[in-house]
Amino acid sequence: MLYNNPLDNLTEDVLEDYLKKNLDLIEEGMRLINSQYLIENGRLDILAKDKQGNYCVIELKVTEDTDLIFQSVYYRLKIQEKFNTESVRMITVAPYYPSHIKESLKALNNVEMYVYNLKMNGNKITNLSIGKIA
Repeated sequence: MLYNNPLDNLTEDVLEDYLKKNLDLIEEGMRLINSQYLIENGRLDILAKDKQGNYCVIELKVTEDTDLIFQSVYYRLKIQEKFNTESVRMITVAPYYPSHIKESLKALNNVEMYVYNLKMNGNKITNLSIGKIA
């Protein structure tokens, strides 16, 4: 019997398209500002605002990626600078966090980590659940 891992067909583009339309899965009342938002030396997956009006940088991953640590520091700083505000939340969304990445993100003290489980039909997400991890 072959086991088909739903992550095998998942790309960041597919995940991003799904979440842009379903930001309430991350947090109720969150609204999209833009996706693939260009900043100096980078591109944010999703830029949103929460219901309190805070900017939310949402970085998505489908595989292990140590760039997430740099992105979590740099992207937040660039949005604070661009919009002249301290009210910027850094949110990461990944299928899992290897211990070396999780420990590094926790050390930053201001990065919210979410994990997801999903079901896919071909390259289309049919169901996605997201939970915040401590």
